[in-house]
Order: sequence, then C-alpha cells, then structure tokens
Amino acid sequence: MELVNVFDISSGQSTLTGYDHTNSINYNTAMWAKNGFYGAGLSSNVDLSGVQPYIDYNIYSGQGPSNVNYQIYDSSGITQNINYSPTVFYSNNAALVTQSYTNLKFIIIRLSNSETSAPKSSYFIKCDIEDVNNNSMTLGTDYCLFYQEEQQSTSGSAVYQWASGSTQYFSHWLDCANKNLSNAFNTFQEGQAATTKGDRNGNYDAGQSTYHIRRIAQSQPIYQYLAIGIQNEKTIGKVTISYG
Repeated sequence: MELVNVFDISSGQSTLTGYDHTNSINYNTAMWAKNGFYGAGLSSNVDLSGVQPYIDYNIYSGQGPSNVNYQIYDSSGITQNINYSPTVFYSNNAALVTQSYTNLKFIIIRLSNSETSAPKSSYFIKCDIEDVNNNSMTLGTDYCLFYQEEQQSTSGSAVYQWASGSTQYFSHWLDCANKNLSNAFNTFQEGQAATTKGDRNGNYDAGQSTYHIRRIAQSQPIYQYLAIGIQNEKTIGKVTISYG
C-alpha cells in the first residue's frame, strides 16, 4: 500500500491507494529482501551480509534498477515517542509509560471484510508477528501497530465519528497498543496532547481474551488497514492475521 505517517495529524484524513512498485521507496518504507521485511540500522550486521536491502543498486549494472541508491535509508525512518497514561498501555502500566521508536519503517496491509451477519464475537483480529529467524516479536518493543477502518461504500451514511465533531467514511489511525477506546476518535497528536496520554486514540480491546484488535463498524462491508512499524535493527519474516 501507499505509505503515510500514522503519527502526523494530517494522516487518516484520506484513505489509501495501492503502492506503485515502479516508484522508488520512501525513507519510512520497509523493503523486502529474500525472506522478510527489513528495518533500518542493519548494514553492519554480518549475519545479514548480502541480504539487507538498503544498498546502492548501481553496483549491479544491467541487473536491476539503475540510478537507485538506498544506502541513506539504512539510517532513516520515523523516530517517535508514544506516551501512555496509567492503565492506557496494553500491558497494564501502573504509571506513565513512554515507548520510544527509532527509524521506524512501515508496511501496510489492507483486508477486505464484507461480513455483516457473523456473530459479533468473530469480528476481532489477532496479529502475530515473527522475525526472519522465526522469533515472536513484541508489540510496543519490536514494532508498533496502528489500525484504520474504511467503509467500502460511500452511498450510505458515514459512521466513523471523530472527536473534532465530524462524521467520516473512515477512522483515524488508532494505536493497537492503546486501551483507551472510544467511538469518537482522536488523532494520534490529539491523544498525545490530552491530559490522559493516548486519550481516545486506542484500538486494543482489553475485554477480549485473545483477539484484541476491534472492528469498529459491524453493519457495513469495510476495509481494514494494519500499519506495522518495524523498530530499528529489527526484521519481519511472517505476519499471521486471524479473526475470532
């Protein structure tokens, strides 16, 4: 998918379009190489020699893209701190928690979901992520995860309420490590500026035992977007998405 900055107040103001693979990547785009998506800061990792993708492709004259040098992207991405007031972080923090991310690179997955008649208990998502060595990755440490939802049709009434007062056909980007749920959403920046850090910018439903990512609109066919930000020096080899 096309990439956006989920932390920027302008992100989530429009829905996404497909990524054109004839275009060069951006500084915050995770790139695939051999067996997974790679984060920044791995050029000095000898175990990944010849694998990590942020290199100067001009050395392969006649064998690949010309005039493309991605070396600078090995040390770039989105650096962001996220503050969570007590009980807002998904792992039940007793005090203010700050999660720090360095040079995040993103992949975005779009799911088409037309189900409107199944039991509502099956409308929640679980997202399990492993690195290229098949090790389980930890949300909030190894990666961040944000969620956006969009109605497939704009012929009916819009259902997503923004805290600013408007109703739209899509939600803001919502933090899947944040338990502060609402049916009237703040942007990431609005949530961080609030007295309760993360206020109304969460999408982690602690009331669910296993499938914690909530589906917001349950009576309309929707698109569901998962934006996965890979922490510096991390990789993603497998993403498993299930409903329950």
